[in-house]
Amino acid sequence: MPLGSAPLLRVSRHGRRPAIGRPAAVRVACSSRAVLWILLVSCVAVSCSAVHRPPVTLHTKSGVVRADTQALAVDVGDELDLVYPHVRDALVGIRDLPPEVWVVPEIGGAAAARPDTVGGVFLVPDDQIHVRVAWEPPKSFAETAEWAEHSRRLALAHELVHFLLDESWRTLPIVAEEGLCDVLAARTVAPLGPMARGLQGGTALRAFGPVQVTVMFAPAGRQLGPMHAVMLAAPPPTAHLADVFARRRVASDIDALDGDPWEAVHRALGFVVVSRILERGGIEGLHALCVRARDEGLEIVPFPWLAAAAGLPLEGERSEQGPTWADAWAAACLQLMDTATHRWIAMDFIDLAGDAVGNERLRRSLTRQLGRDLDGPDDFLRAVEATLWISLPGLENGIRFLQYPPRRGLAIRLDELPGFDALVRAAWRDDSGAP
Repeated sequence: MPLGSAPLLRVSRHGRRPAIGRPAAVRVACSSRAVLWILLVSCVAVSCSAVHRPPVTLHTKSGVVRADTQALAVDVGDELDLVYPHVRDALVGIRDLPPEVWVVPEIGGAAAARPDTVGGVFLVPDDQIHVRVAWEPPKSFAETAEWAEHSRRLALAHELVHFLLDESWRTLPIVAEEGLCDVLAARTVAPLGPMARGLQGGTALRAFGPVQVTVMFAPAGRQLGPMHAVMLAAPPPTAHLADVFARRRVASDIDALDGDPWEAVHRALGFVVVSRILERGGIEGLHALCVRARDEGLEIVPFPWLAAAAGLPLEGERSEQGPTWADAWAAACLQLMDTATHRWIAMDFIDLAGDAVGNERLRRSLTRQLGRDLDGPDDFLRAVEATLWISLPGLENGIRFLQYPPRRGLAIRLDELPGFDALVRAAWRDDSGAP
């Protein structure tokens, strides 16, 4: 069964019954979330000749930093000395070579600049790490203290994993290598670890069908209420799991990781697989697969080896973790989205929550359930429980349908999260036209 092979859904809003059919009352999106986690680009075949060589050079305990100013070189040098020992100690099969880090205004230089959301790159031909001076965060994370303080370290940790892997890792598929970099970066930069787990788990979930995202406002004490839904589309049914994990780390191929709107889904699958392998067998277990493939004359670790090490079924196999192999993989994605990740997941969909608060039809449905009008945002906050659902549609007789509440997914109480009060007041004010 190819990834994402599922019929489209017609989603009704505001508490009406869902129905199968063509997508009508729902926004089917390949939105920014489809590429949200491609924030850390891996090794690319780009020569540093396209990038201005920073004039200031600083030698640190861990390596060399080049930047445009002494102050910037010192800042990044301190971050390098903080991050490098953690990444090095988390790996086996590493190179004994100090890293060279360039701090640049644009990744790839002016002629081939990457988007502002790309925080770093490892240049294979030049054996250099480039990190961006200022890394633009996803919109909803812009004002979080964790992002402001730790985001460049996250990029640096990711690229250091690429840099440190020696030839014994050469048979690791590139999607799995990206997964390893993201997993170890999330572990190294602990304040952003929940963000990584939550967004990677949610992105990988899309490989197994369109993901339903619903904001529901229920009168306090009631299970259901008016809903505002969006469907995040699944990848087209062209790639199988084995195909996703079939690409080697070859420098001339790496640009294929850029530009494909579904590459984030594939990379997130790498995060899921590597996370589970490290939990079950440690870094030594993953490395042993690479060494075994090399010793047996294989160019790449076979996907069945990776799936077995991760405790996940192959496509079409029966599984104790769910009625189908896809259910087992979806369950693995959801396991990453633990309570610590809910704040970040909710922030990722904060615009959807604001749209729901300002939706006039939804408010009318809510007042009918309450039996009275809502007297402003404070009354709304007292009277209503807000929940964000992230789920896969149900499957019955081969037809996918929506479930309320969803059986496969997670529920996040929005009204219990910091900042929800301010969101409601702002959305109410925008909708009313008040200054």
